[in-house]
Amino acid sequence: MANYGPYQTKNFQYMSLNSEKIDGLDLVLFHGFGADMSDLFPLTNYLQSSKTKNFYYPNGVINAPGMPMGRAWFPIDVEALEQAMMTGSHRNFDRPIPDEIHSLCQKIEDSLINELKLDPAKSIIGGFSQGAMMAMNLVLNSPYKYKALVQLSGSFLDRTYWTQKMQAKEKMSVFLSHGYQDALLNPKDAEDLSASLTENGHNVYSKFFQGGHEIPLEVLKELKSFIEKQ
Repeated sequence: MANYGPYQTKNFQYMSLNSEKIDGLDLVLFHGFGADMSDLFPLTNYLQSSKTKNFYYPNGVINAPGMPMGRAWFPIDVEALEQAMMTGSHRNFDRPIPDEIHSLCQKIEDSLINELKLDPAKSIIGGFSQGAMMAMNLVLNSPYKYKALVQLSGSFLDRTYWTQKMQAKEKMSVFLSHGYQDALLNPKDAEDLSASLTENGHNVYSKFFQGGHEIPLEVLKELKSFIEKQ
């Protein structure tokens, strides 16, 4: 394996760990709001297996407000999010998805396939938090069928729109995890997301755990097992 990064496509910067294997699964993971491409990179050590080939970690395309080194995929109302957390409630992200997010997903997919030469049928797309939302929106709107989708502590962006896309999408294999004590993104929304995927014919493996907005070791172990079964 060789560590390359940061690299640049025409649409995003990224880090990667590339194998000399001829065949195997490529894994793409999008980081959460306020992190950057290096945040999830250490997960490679836990997820490498005989089934995996290359790992890609794209960098958010905008600066995260108030976080000098942080990146994001799209803006959020940080003040409203903080107020919700202070009152023990959760910020609702369910609203129409701006065209800019759809356009970004298309551009990212274009670079993944045409520049990095990923084969969707042999690629797993996923992310954490805001990155999970990006992964979901990209896969639901893609004309391709990806090997699997990974949702780590994610949530709905546009419940009605996504549900319609789930109904129209060819059956997917999905791994979803969320902490019951997540103070940032409502675990009830994650349960609804899992149920909606299942009701629309997709194969969903859900792992809810005692914990917050995080990716604990128990989740990584089960995610690795999920990947090995693809």
